[in-house]
Amino acid sequence: MSSAAEAAPLSASAFDDVLLKLEVALNIPAPPEWQAARRDLKLREMKAALERGASTPQGPASPFQGFAAALCQSGATAAQRERLAALIQALRNTAPGTLLPPTTRG
Repeated sequence: MSSAAEAAPLSASAFDDVLLKLEVALNIPAPPEWQAARRDLKLREMKAALERGASTPQGPASPFQGFAAALCQSGATAAQRERLAALIQALRNTAPGTLLPPTTRG
C-alpha cells in the first residue's frame, strides 16, 4: 500500500535518520561519524518506550517502510549511497521477512 506521502522525497537529515534506524534494525555497525547519532537514537527509543510503558525499546516503527523510502530517494550523497549499499548487502544476508512487522512475518 503506497501513498503520495510515502513517495515524497526525504530531506537529507530525514534520510540519514532512516539509514540509521535501518542500521539498528539490521544490527549492523553505523559509520564512525554516526556513532553519536546512533546512541542518541537508542536513548530516544528507550525514552519513548518508558513513556508508553514498555520495558524495552521497540525499534523503528516500520523498518520495511523505511527501507522502501530509502530505496526511492534520489540525490543521495556518496556517503548515503555507501550506507544504503551496506544495508542492502546486510539485508541479503538476513532471514526473509526480517524488516516486516511481527504480525506479517510468515
